[in-house]
Amino acid sequence: MWYEDALASSHPIILYLHGNAGTRGGDHRVELYKVLSSLGYHVVTFDYRGWGDSVGTPSERGMTYDALHVFDWIKARSGDNPVYIWGHSLGTGVATNLVRRLCER
Repeated sequence: MWYEDALASSHPIILYLHGNAGTRGGDHRVELYKVLSSLGYHVVTFDYRGWGDSVGTPSERGMTYDALHVFDWIKARSGDNPVYIWGHSLGTGVATNLVRRLCER
């Protein structure tokens, strides 16, 4: 897949965890992704359970699990490229829980 090749390139990666309002595809978020991309970053994002086109019921545990799963998916494909975690609004809580879980490993 093309995105696996992109993640394996030498560019740093941002895992973007969006806020409560809207979805990963909100206009202001897409503009942010474009800016970050123009600065040489790859941006990976997803909708939490129950947001956007994701199914399920939102919960703190579920959002943390999903973020951990996406982080692991990125790391499995990105080699030694740095992965930065960026949370906005609600996403800061998800990011904090994600980093806590990563530190517990």
